Amino acid sequence: MNSYALMVEEANKKIDSHSKKYLASLLAEYSRVFVTNQINQRLYTSKYRSSEEKQVLQHCQRLLHEGWQP
Repeated sequence: MNSYALMVEEANKKIDSHSKKYLASLLAEYSRVFVTNQINQRLYTSKYRSSEEKQVLQHCQRLLHEGWQP
């Protein structure tokens, strides 16, 4: 595996880990529907998100859609 592929894999692991921690903390306090709505709203209403934050929010959307549980 080349160095670029390793960097991408590490970045994906970091996003996955951060997304799951973020989701777990939100789901501990709020309903799944509320969390889903808030993530969708944050993702689609702000034009100035950092690339990493946008990736985390998109990954959270996928996890929620797939039924991920903390």
